[in-house]
Amino acid sequence: MVLTVTNVRVLMLPWFLPFEYNLPNFPDDYYGFTKEDRLHYGQISLDYLFNDEGIEFLGDLTFPDGSQFYNERELIHMEDVKVVTTWTMRVWLVSIVLLIVALITMYPRNETRALLGKGLRGGVLFLGAVILGLIAFMLIDFDAFFTAFHRIFFEGDSWLFRYDDSLIRLYPIKLWSDAFIIIGVATFLESLGFLWLANKIRPN
Repeated sequence: MVLTVTNVRVLMLPWFLPFEYNLPNFPDDYYGFTKEDRLHYGQISLDYLFNDEGIEFLGDLTFPDGSQFYNERELIHMEDVKVVTTWTMRVWLVSIVLLIVALITMYPRNETRALLGKGLRGGVLFLGAVILGLIAFMLIDFDAFFTAFHRIFFEGDSWLFRYDDSLIRLYPIKLWSDAFIIIGVATFLESLGFLWLANKIRPN
């Protein structure tokens, strides 16, 4: 949780959308969004996930002609995403606290230091196996992975959109595949650092 969600949170910072939209192979919007449109509306939608506003924060968004930017299905999905994001961030913070407490309380005592190292090694090996499996899944069939991901975290079919819906135009599959691969690779590499740390934790 600490490593994976930390990387998720890093990708939800303002740097990622400009990075992704400026990639030379990032697809243009067939229906007419410019890069500037995507940056503007895309960041507003990310801001909604971390502010205290209700869905009207997005529901009040309009196109220049005054028409609604997000339709009802998209707004329902964004409400669901905000709920999942909020709870994930809470669990992430609790996980960080628990890890810090474990390090502080177990490392100084000789009888628990070995257990701490063993626990970290086991966690890293388990995480590494899961991450490698998920990366392989994504590379083989990202659409199937993406569908499975949404079915795990969201009820119903509010996450299914038309190609001309704003969410798809702001966040096409290319963005999601890049994000998941970055998170997977970064988490795996960081876990190697924890493995090094675990191997250093030995009784005196």
